[in-house]
Amino acid sequence: IVDVLGILTNMGLKPKLRGTRYQDSLPRYHVISQDPEPGTMIKKGRDVVLYISKGRKQTAMPDLRLMPFYKAELLLEQSELKNIILTYAYSNTQTKDSVLAQFPEAFSPVYKDQACNLLISKGLAPTEYAMPRMIDLSVSHAIGLVETNFLNLSQITPRYSALYEPN
Repeated sequence: IVDVLGILTNMGLKPKLRGTRYQDSLPRYHVISQDPEPGTMIKKGRDVVLYISKGRKQTAMPDLRLMPFYKAELLLEQSELKNIILTYAYSNTQTKDSVLAQFPEAFSPVYKDQACNLLISKGLAPTEYAMPRMIDLSVSHAIGLVETNFLNLSQITPRYSALYEPN
């Protein structure tokens, strides 16, 4: 803009700044538009109206930590942040579908097309049990073993085998 003001003043024209607006394609302080249009023949002393770029629009990254993802998604949309990358992990402290971590960090400046990385809770990690050996046990003993190991018995299917006694 300093160069433009110098050129117009040296030509005997009167530069007038009419406004500024965000422009993704032009850096800050560059001319977005002018009046009269380029190539128009004008006399000395005439006003030249300029609109200047504020550059790319920035916003503050909202604090999404510990928030349910559906709310976080709404906040990102309101902030015009649409490039969301999700990663999931188990958490012993946070409920399923809540935001565990974010990048960029909360309140840092971001552009609307910048990627936002969110770590989302999958809830508690599944507890794994070692299946006890029940072959050669009686039905009643096998049922007792299932119950003492906090397992759920879904069904008992009888099968004939020449190798084992009934039950």
